[in-house]
Parts: sequence; C-alpha cells; structure tokens
Amino acid sequence: MVVFTRDHLFSSPSMAAMAAMAAMGRSANGWLEWKSLQGKTLEEVKRQSVTVAG
Repeated sequence: MVVFTRDHLFSSPSMAAMAAMAAMGRSANGWLEWKSLQGKTLEEVKRQSVTVAG
C-alpha cells in the first residue's frame, strides 16, 4: 500500500493510480483501481451517477 503524506493533484484517475503503482512496478487504470468504501470501482460509481441523473 502507498500512502501520500501530502495532497497531490493529478490530471486523471489513471495518472494518480500510476503514481501509486509505480512502486510496485506495474501499470494501473485508475477507473478500475480506485474503489469506494463500499468496494465499487470509480467506473461503477460514475456509471451509477450518470444513470441516476439521466
């Protein structure tokens, strides 16, 4: 697990995930790596909010 000790601003979820995964030596897709407290991926959360709004 990687813990940032200061706030960092990234241009996309994937850029943030790649920064965190660089220490592990692998690439990352932020839309699939980042998860809510309920275990849903960022992609699932976004799709749910689009469905509810639309």
